[in-house]
Amino acid sequence: MKKASKIALILFIAAIVVASALLYAGHDASGPAPTPTPTPTLPEGHPSIPNARIKTISFDKDTYYAGDTVVAMLEVENTGDASITSERVDIRATCTRLDDPIANFALNFKSEEERTETYPMEFSELIEPGQTGTLAAAFNTPAEVEVSGTKVSLAGDYNIMATLSVDGVTVDAKELTLTLH
Repeated sequence: MKKASKIALILFIAAIVVASALLYAGHDASGPAPTPTPTPTLPEGHPSIPNARIKTISFDKDTYYAGDTVVAMLEVENTGDASITSERVDIRATCTRLDDPIANFALNFKSEEERTETYPMEFSELIEPGQTGTLAAAFNTPAEVEVSGTKVSLAGDYNIMATLSVDGVTVDAKELTLTLH
């Protein structure tokens, strides 16, 4: 093997080792971290903390494709003693893997902020104490992005965090995974 070929092979192997280290950095073999539950925070002058929780969350379909409108169905339970009339859902979608191998490799060099889109939605569903209501949080997924003149498919895996706020107070959050084909 020529000296230049050996150097190229060594550099290639070093790049794979570095990429593997970046890809698996921070991974824990015990499984994913538990879903964080936000501590309710009160806006200034707010009289009390609303009592509500996301009872269940699911998607309206089993299969989605990049470019589809995704609908997250949140079943919200009013666990307090006052009616709920104002809800906000923030959907935070973070790309964790892309189907395209080159784009997926490049994803390792993007910050979480660069891999994340947030979709805020306002609702005015009346949910009486002890009752549940369903909020349909719909958001459009882009099919592709253009990078340096080349279109890249956004098919892949996404971590979806749905955060519920009631009357301006963050009360609950749930996490699930979405795969775009």
